Amino acid sequence: MTEKQLNHLKTNSSLNIDYFMKKINLSEAKAHLGRYLKAASSGERVVISERNRPMVELVPISMPKAKKLKPGLLAGKFTVPDDFNSPLVEFESDFYGE
Repeated sequence: MTEKQLNHLKTNSSLNIDYFMKKINLSEAKAHLGRYLKAASSGERVVISERNRPMVELVPISMPKAKKLKPGLLAGKFTVPDDFNSPLVEFESDFYGE
């Protein structure tokens, strides 16, 4: 890429130029999408271009870390009723038509 093209991209685009990013065209992305999704999810910058114009950048979704559940956290907060597993008469009569 020439200096003039780099300056044009820097001034006319919100995309920061990074020489370590993968820049691929749309047909290449269609053919090998899984490969580029894996690269992007591992932290690589992948930019998909159409007619040599950067269109989109693949970036991983930042997922919040799951909180570890503590056993016994809700101990004593509720009780399971004795008839929890008993059949629901109204439901069965409606379902089976009895």
